[in-house]
Amino acid sequence: MDLLDNLLKRKGLAVLLLLLLGSMILFTGIGAFSLTEVDEARFAEVAREMLVRQEFLSPYFNYAPYFNKPPLYMWLTAATYSLLGISEATARLWSALFGLGTMLIVFAMGGLLFNRRIGFIAALILITGLQWTAESRLGLLNIGVSFFITLSLLALLLAVKRERLQYYLLFFLSMGLGVLMKGPIAIIFPGLIGLLYLIYAQRLRDLVSPWAIAGACLMLAVALPWHIVQWQRFGHDFLGTYFGYHMMERYTCSIEGHGEPQYYYLLVLALGMLPWSGFMPGALAVSGRLWRKHREGILFLLLWFVCIYAFFAVGKTKLPGYITPLYPSLSLFLAAFIGSREGQGRWLRVSYLSLFILGLLLLVAVPALQQRIQPEYHFYIRFIFYMGITSTAGGLAGWLLLRLARRMDIAIAFGTLVAVVMVGVLHLGALPVWDINKPTRPLSRIAATIMEPDDGIASYKLGENSSPFYMRRHVRLFDTPDQLSSWLSSSDTRYAMLPEAKLAEVETRSGRKFRVVDSYREYLLIINRAKGRQKTEN
Repeated sequence: MDLLDNLLKRKGLAVLLLLLLGSMILFTGIGAFSLTEVDEARFAEVAREMLVRQEFLSPYFNYAPYFNKPPLYMWLTAATYSLLGISEATARLWSALFGLGTMLIVFAMGGLLFNRRIGFIAALILITGLQWTAESRLGLLNIGVSFFITLSLLALLLAVKRERLQYYLLFFLSMGLGVLMKGPIAIIFPGLIGLLYLIYAQRLRDLVSPWAIAGACLMLAVALPWHIVQWQRFGHDFLGTYFGYHMMERYTCSIEGHGEPQYYYLLVLALGMLPWSGFMPGALAVSGRLWRKHREGILFLLLWFVCIYAFFAVGKTKLPGYITPLYPSLSLFLAAFIGSREGQGRWLRVSYLSLFILGLLLLVAVPALQQRIQPEYHFYIRFIFYMGITSTAGGLAGWLLLRLARRMDIAIAFGTLVAVVMVGVLHLGALPVWDINKPTRPLSRIAATIMEPDDGIASYKLGENSSPFYMRRHVRLFDTPDQLSSWLSSSDTRYAMLPEAKLAEVETRSGRKFRVVDSYREYLLIINRAKGRQKTEN
């Protein structure tokens, strides 16, 4: 019996340790960098405008109706703003809480499908995985919808394995709340996975039980009213944008430059699961033995993975965050490998060696990426370099440690340490450094201190989505220099934020010079009148 087994004798202590580690990873420095473009900035501003307008049913962004996403995350964020103030940290708080909550759900699911040891390891893997941690520290919807999908699947397992049909209320309620978080996928995925699992368990009769019927009615009562209100208020505009463009067209067409090959998500998962993706070759190598030992648990995870992965792989528009709901299932699968006898000895050493090789591949890719990626995206190259260094060093050190110690608890602890270091390098090192070069927050704050209430402000080629949040007012967003120059030609006082390289073009189009009020890096704040502070050097 190792240290982990001794720890797990006291379930409360295990949960406390998970909460302490998860809170340290997800909440430390959560507001240290400015809002990211595009979606995080939009959601933060939508929540702010809910408070300003005192209009909570119909979301608005930059003081225009916003039909892109349902409102639950923005509702929660607006409530947080009212209690704790408006900031980057409060805009991200609920995403971090959902990430932490999913970790606890995974711990419970591991106990139901396998044992408490595997559940604990799965929770560690999830909360230290690179993409899960990164998305949990941003005010996005992916972690929230993953929380509700995972919670619904936990409720399904409780209803079946504990013979308590009242859990179908939670199963359907979670799907309804998930729809308000990010749309119908919160019904599609748990519904399909649940149907296939009930067929396997020969429990289809559960679906006509009073509890399941009541749960389905509860789901509709939660999910439908908001959609009906928006349809009544905005008609075709809402249906065409919400369902047409952001669901049907995104799935059937490659839009906004996000068309990727079928294997795209395999690459995303390889990076997103770091450092634990290094353990995947070993887990796959012994998957046959895991199947024989934990048939029902592995089948459930397989249904979970295949249903979600196949759905998004077929879709034409592909983004890394789409497959976030897969990470709980992958964490449980890797934990079933690491936490069982099949994961001991040779295959665990192979896993650390795989992590070492993966790190080398990332380092080798850096020079090639430098030639292919535009300079403004070179931050991502530095990020890949950091991950390559961490993976290489952690993989080699873990392999040597296992050769010397041959103890599972030490191997698991060291893997967690590598993951924490990797996450720390990203969030406390790389991201704040990258944020120094982002001009929207500093320029917006400068403009906000000198503008009069009736002055106008525009943004061109920077921070189109975050500038309204930082300005705390309506910002005109322009795509072309002709639009901006025409707007600046007004006799009213108007400011604009734009790249310094674009100023000459805007002045040429307008036939006049504009006064530079201030600057940050290669970006300017200008005014169309002869007033304001002189340009200061940064």
